[in-house]
Amino acid sequence: MAVKLNGKQEVFAQSIANGMNQTDAYRASYTASKMTNKSLWEKSSSLAAQVKVRSRIEELKKELASKLL
Repeated sequence: MAVKLNGKQEVFAQSIANGMNQTDAYRASYTASKMTNKSLWEKSSSLAAQVKVRSRIEELKKELASKLL
């Protein structure tokens, strides 16, 4: 069963599952142009550590892996 995230969280999770690093995925998902690198790293790390987001990333990675087989 798919984990339900809001739109920005879903974009973040999909970006990471597709190979983007956490900070780039955060920039792609949220307005981050005025954030310092430190703030950006902290926010992206915190978001990636959330149980629902982490579960969705793993779910997406498994889906991508199964398509490659």
